[in-house]
Amino acid sequence: MRFEFKLPDLAEGMVEGEVVNWLVEKGQSVEAEQPVVEMMTDKATVVISTPHAGSVLELAFQAGDIAPVGDTLFVLEIEGEAAAAPEPEAAAAPAPAEPAAPAPSSAPAPAAAPSTPQHAPAPAAPSVPRGAGKTLATPATRRIAREMGVDIGLVQGTGPAGRVTKEDVRAYAAGTAPSSSSPVASAAAPSAPPAFKVRTPVAEESEERVRVRGLRRAIHDAMSRSKHTAAHFTYVDDVDCTNLVAARTRLKPVAESMGIKLNYLPFISKAALLALNTHPKMNATMDDEAGEYV
Repeated sequence: MRFEFKLPDLAEGMVEGEVVNWLVEKGQSVEAEQPVVEMMTDKATVVISTPHAGSVLELAFQAGDIAPVGDTLFVLEIEGEAAAAPEPEAAAAPAPAEPAAPAPSSAPAPAAAPSTPQHAPAPAAPSVPRGAGKTLATPATRRIAREMGVDIGLVQGTGPAGRVTKEDVRAYAAGTAPSSSSPVASAAAPSAPPAFKVRTPVAEESEERVRVRGLRRAIHDAMSRSKHTAAHFTYVDDVDCTNLVAARTRLKPVAESMGIKLNYLPFISKAALLALNTHPKMNATMDDEAGEYV
C-alpha cells in the first residue's frame, strides 16, 4: 500500500516549515514511530516520526527546502495493509467493464467513449497551483499585516511558492505593490514569475548569502521590533571596582563548593535592581496606543 505522509500543522498559525535534515534515505526500511525528518518552524525544530512501518519510496523535499502545511513530505510502501486498501480501486475498475459487455451487440465506440471523459477531469486537480486559495505567510508576517491594518489575502506574494513576505506587506501598505484581488486571480496566472531582482555578478565579489528562517528568523524579528519600539541610549562612566573584585575573589570558592561558576554578572544584576528600585522610571515601558508610560 502506498502511504503519503503530509506535513501537519505543528504550531498555531504555521503555514510552512523548513526541512533541516532527513534521517532516512530513499529505499530504506523504517519501523513505526521511527524518526524520519527534522523540521524547523518559526518557534522550534521538531523531529517528525513515521506512523507506519514500511519502505521509503520518495522524499518529496530536499534539505533546506520550504514545505507548505498539507504537502506530502515522504511516501512509504506499507506491507500487510495492501490487501485492504486497494479494494476501492479494484471495485472501481470493474465498473466500466460491465457497460462494455453489451457493446459487441450494439455500437462499441459509444460504449468506450463515455469511459474516457469519465477519467479525463482527474488530472485537473493537480493543475491548481500550490497554495491557491490560501495565503502563504509566516506568523511574523501576519502579525505585521495586522499591525498595519493590511488584509494579507489581498497582498501579492513574491516569496518562494508565492509566499507573502514582510516586504510585500509594507509595499502594499505604501501603495507601491500590486494586489491580488482574489485567490482565483492569482491562480489564473501561475506561469507569471515572481518579481525577483536579478543581480549582475561582479568579478571581485566574494559574498555569501544565507537565508534566515525558523527560530533564527523569529529572534531577528523580535530584536528588530525591540530596536524600533524602544528608545536606545548609551551611557559610559568609569567605576572603581576594587571592592567588587575582592568580593568575587572571596566568594568564588564558596560558589564552587555548590557547583556554581561565579562571574561578575550576578553582582551587576544586583546593582541594576537596586538602581531601578531607586529610579523606577528607568524600568518603564511605552504603551503607544494609549500614549502612556507603564
